Amino acid sequence: MKLALFDIDQTIYDGYSGSAIFSFLERKNFGEKGLSVWNTELERRYFRGEISYNDIAFWVIEKLVKQFKGSTKAEVFKLMEEFLEDHHIHPWVGGVLDSLSTVGFSPILVSGTTQAFVDVVMRRVGVEQGFGSEEEIIDGAYTGKLLNMLNHDKKQKLVDKLIKKQQPDLVVAFGDSTGDVPMFERADYVFVYEPEQVEMRKYVHENKNCFLVDNGSINDQVQSLLVKLRL
Repeated sequence: MKLALFDIDQTIYDGYSGSAIFSFLERKNFGEKGLSVWNTELERRYFRGEISYNDIAFWVIEKLVKQFKGSTKAEVFKLMEEFLEDHHIHPWVGGVLDSLSTVGFSPILVSGTTQAFVDVVMRRVGVEQGFGSEEEIIDGAYTGKLLNMLNHDKKQKLVDKLIKKQQPDLVVAFGDSTGDVPMFERADYVFVYEPEQVEMRKYVHENKNCFLVDNGSINDQVQSLLVKLRL
């Protein structure tokens, strides 16, 4: 048994889903007015150093989940499908998933974005397991409440449970940000995809078995690792 753990935002998905979904919802006249303005101001505060990465991630997802209030799970799934039709999964994803699956890896999505979006991405890329931030659903409808934000140390706790249950002999992880580092700490090999944070480039240089990759190099880097491991 081998596990391949994938973040979604800025890793599998080309962008930050929460921020992009706000713009999409406004065009659909779905939810609150002024979501994009609210999000832009939050981003400015982050880049000024007034709030942390974990703060902005939590507030964006909390705000997004509030927009689902009163909608059924099926309605939100359809909405997320429509959103993803106009947005991009990185072109390397299919090839890397095929390469890993061929040699016995089980891919799992582990992301701080909403479970509603994770479910849609799972279907798009053909992955059977995926975990995201948990929304409250009662009697088939969203209440607008965020139950659990799956980021940072909570990613690590989830990965610990997966490892304890599945007892893999090898774990690889893919991500881009400081929110993924606790997950990386449970992996044997790590691929950091086009990180925007300076801290993540430093992390790559300071950690053994950690690879800095981009769209043009990730397939080759994964293949090189598989050859090295004789898989």
